[in-house]
Amino acid sequence: MKALFERGSHFIHCRRLLGKYIAAVVSSGSGRDEAVLDYLKLCSHINGAQYCGGVSSAVPVSEQKLKEAYQLGSKFISDIKQNKQYPQQIETIERYKQYFKKIMQMRQKDWSEEYQCWLDKGWLD
Repeated sequence: MKALFERGSHFIHCRRLLGKYIAAVVSSGSGRDEAVLDYLKLCSHINGAQYCGGVSSAVPVSEQKLKEAYQLGSKFISDIKQNKQYPQQIETIERYKQYFKKIMQMRQKDWSEEYQCWLDKGWLD
């Protein structure tokens, strides 16, 4: 997912995850991946998605971590069904939108497809 976010500039610039939700699952040798979870949360907001939470685990995965992942999955589904709103995250998402709006206006000739996307969505009014 991290590679997708970093290499998908059109995806990022056109905020293809706006109104969506993300739950992150990270595995590693140590299981101490808070920085990676924080980064995925940041990427979620840049792309317009609300972050439901994350879980990280060392490999092999313990029963406790499986339980945490299951609970996260249940929360993820519940958030989607209830259209859960996280006000602080929505504010952050809006700040990134305003940031990219300025960039789109400055780079409209260089990023013509992304600029057209913003025009089509009415985000440049």
